[in-house]
Amino acid sequence: MSGTNIRNGAFIARDEPLIFGENFMRVLFGIILGVALTVSVAFVSDTWSTGPSATTGSGTAVEHRNMVNWDVVGDNTRIARERLQAAWNRITH
Repeated sequence: MSGTNIRNGAFIARDEPLIFGENFMRVLFGIILGVALTVSVAFVSDTWSTGPSATTGSGTAVEHRNMVNWDVVGDNTRIARERLQAAWNRITH
C-alpha cells in the first residue's frame, strides 16, 4: 500500500467517488435517525419506569421522576404544528 490513494479506506466499498448530494443525504438521514432513537428511548424509559415509587432500605419512599416532561413536549409540538400550518396557509393562499 503506497499511502497515496485516499480511497483505500476500510469503510469504502466502491471505487467511484461519492456525490455531494449522497453524502448530504446520509448525514441528514443519520441525524433524523439519531433524534428518533433518542426520543424513542427516553419515551420507553419513562413509560416502563412509571410504576410505584421504590423504597430504600431504611423504609423511606423514593419518588421516581421522568426524564422528559411529556406534557410540555406535547404542548410544544402542538404550538409548532399550528405555526407551521399558519405559515403554510400564508404561503399557499
